[in-house]
Amino acid sequence: MGRVDDSVVEDTVRYYDSYIATEVAGGSAESVVLASLGDPRLIARSVVDAYSSRVEGTGAGEEYGGERYTQEEPSDARSMIPVGLQLPAAARLGIGIAIVVLVLALVARVLVWAAPTLITVALVIFVVRKLRDILK
Repeated sequence: MGRVDDSVVEDTVRYYDSYIATEVAGGSAESVVLASLGDPRLIARSVVDAYSSRVEGTGAGEEYGGERYTQEEPSDARSMIPVGLQLPAAARLGIGIAIVVLVLALVARVLVWAAPTLITVALVIFVVRKLRDILK
């Protein structure tokens, strides 16, 4: 256990290389794509375990460290992906836009609440300075 055929390694590297290139071409930063994949050791462990399961005939679905992995095609180690860890680029963009809108709405609310006080303070400062100038 712990060893896989060279062809499985090559297929897995090709799969992840293609996935990363596709995501980067779609506008994602390479560092973000790499971070979304998770720990490379966990990916390697899932490939080794999937290969061992296939060779030993012990089944496709496995759980490691609380993460659930599935093998869609038992004969293809490239299909071992973390379930539920990755969001499509459009979903990430939508979530990002929603967060920006919420932050802007919060800032607007604070400004609306604080505006009367800020205007009053600014007016008092202006009047005090003008009075000082007049009294000099």
